[in-house]
Amino acid sequence: MTERNAAASRGHLSTGYSHLFPGIIVTADSLADAYELEFSDGSMADAAILRDPDGRGVLEVDAYTTAAGTSVSERVWTISSIVEGANGHQIMLGAKAH
Repeated sequence: MTERNAAASRGHLSTGYSHLFPGIIVTADSLADAYELEFSDGSMADAAILRDPDGRGVLEVDAYTTAAGTSVSERVWTISSIVEGANGHQIMLGAKAH
């Protein structure tokens, strides 16, 4: 994956779950290069939308710990779709890229 740009614009992502999984929708307040991802249990992770070698969008999420103490390793998720909605952009995740 491409290294993140530290000076890039930063947005906010949120989800109604404490973990990500295929088919989940995360809401973005804006389309940005980097994000702070907030899970339903209050845990947070840094994330970024990147392009894989084939040019498809992927969401890279740094490792984080849930409020219950579960450690989740860094993951990269394919992006199935991004749809603009009344409350921001709805990003549907596909399978784990790795």
